[in-house]
Amino acid sequence: MEGHEALSEVRATNGYLNLVANPSWLAAQFLDDAGPLNGPVAPEEGVVLIEHTSANPNGPFHVGRARNAILGDTLVRLNRLAGRNVRAEYYVDDMGKQVGVLAWALANLTAADVDATLSDRSPA
Repeated sequence: MEGHEALSEVRATNGYLNLVANPSWLAAQFLDDAGPLNGPVAPEEGVVLIEHTSANPNGPFHVGRARNAILGDTLVRLNRLAGRNVRAEYYVDDMGKQVGVLAWALANLTAADVDATLSDRSPA
């Protein structure tokens, strides 16, 4: 990989191979491929809905926990830059999974199934 313009550094550290991207090269690639993001496009009919999760408050805050919020907000901003009407929905904690599990349970479990499952649990 030595001399490849996309990489500014390649190093092995603690059993991991680290490839460090060249920011100037990445920026040039993005701008070359951006297409409609180089300027406004004709607005589209309707609304683009982007749902994503906020950082999980049940643990220590670090960059890994903020990743989905950062990615989701970036998608919202890029779509708005492209001239789209965007609505963002933020799920607090892991509500998206909880809602999915509830929807599955309502569609697939009987009242007897729920009673049997809950009767095996001690009060919290």
